Amino acid sequence: MAWLPGEWAYGLAARWVGLWPGCQSEDVYGSYDAVPQEQFAEVLLRTGKLAETKTEGQTLFPATEVLLQLASDAFPRDMTLSLAYLLALPQVLDANRCFETQSHSALSLQLAAYYYSLQIYNHLVPCLKANTHTLYRADPKELIRLVTQHVTAHSDWPADVEELIGQLQVYNERLTDLTQAQVLQGLGRGVDTRRFSSDAHYKKQTILGLTETLDDSVWRISLSLAQRYSIPLWDIYMTHLEFLFTDSGLSTKDIEGRVDTLALFDCLKSEPESFHSHMSKYVLTSVEGTDLPRLLYYYTLLEECCGSYCSSVITPDTHIKLLKKLRSVTTGLDYRKMTDEVSDPLAALEPVLTSQNVLSISKLANRLPRPGGVWFLLAQCTQPG
Repeated sequence: MAWLPGEWAYGLAARWVGLWPGCQSEDVYGSYDAVPQEQFAEVLLRTGKLAETKTEGQTLFPATEVLLQLASDAFPRDMTLSLAYLLALPQVLDANRCFETQSHSALSLQLAAYYYSLQIYNHLVPCLKANTHTLYRADPKELIRLVTQHVTAHSDWPADVEELIGQLQVYNERLTDLTQAQVLQGLGRGVDTRRFSSDAHYKKQTILGLTETLDDSVWRISLSLAQRYSIPLWDIYMTHLEFLFTDSGLSTKDIEGRVDTLALFDCLKSEPESFHSHMSKYVLTSVEGTDLPRLLYYYTLLEECCGSYCSSVITPDTHIKLLKKLRSVTTGLDYRKMTDEVSDPLAALEPVLTSQNVLSISKLANRLPRPGGVWFLLAQCTQPG
């Protein structure tokens, strides 16, 4: 019979003191020898079971609702007693009705995982009928770990055990989600722990947001979370590279160093078309037109990754050659304005032309948009005065 006598339930709770720190409030066990005031549900349960015994099991008492009520009432003050009531349920899965009404704290989720670990163990090695079995003296966390490890390593379980395994996995996942969310909250990033545990989109955006950092410990956490929640590494690296260009405050040289150190490019170049699209849409617009070293690095990355996917008039390779030359002969040139295929390149070139650089720039004119106008301007500048 699945039902546990009330006295056995109290004894079970007493034996677990110290095995599960924090599972009871201080006043519950301070005067444990005192007989607690009986609830109506307890009286009803005892009366029903006595009647069932009197008829030698011919009249079964429907104990499920009473046990669930007792478990829910005991949950806030004595979780081990609550567990004892749940273990007495005729149908194992009915315990979910209690667990799902509790707030998702780390302790309540661990209790649910422990409950299903006990039930799975009992299916594999029947032992719950013996109220002194050493299983009840085992460390709950260790039991959860061992049962989870065992059922994960094997397959082809009977259907009833498969159901229990599914519930164990659900509560293990929720516990891990909650733990991860609490770690993130501890970073001071304003993470909503409850939403992180239940909203897949929010979870992904939160993890991608963590990549926007120069703190190596936070970066490692973001990689760990991405792996756990199957977020593509490409998305993680691309978000971080965008951050380096746009909001990190690093010099171009430092950005290059970090990209090399983290080996970002080895992964990013695996999706050249997506890389080109993302860089053009989100990164280029953040680079100042006069920051020629940053633009040179930007186009170097494009050329190495996706030169063949660029459909603009000026290819990344041409940009690289122009920037290397112009960087050495001009100061203050707005390169993006000169090459954006919309603005007149003359307007960008004219302020920076001098007698010292006009010949060098003239050799580059045929690589620019609308080179005829540029040639005219250069001719005017080179005429004797």
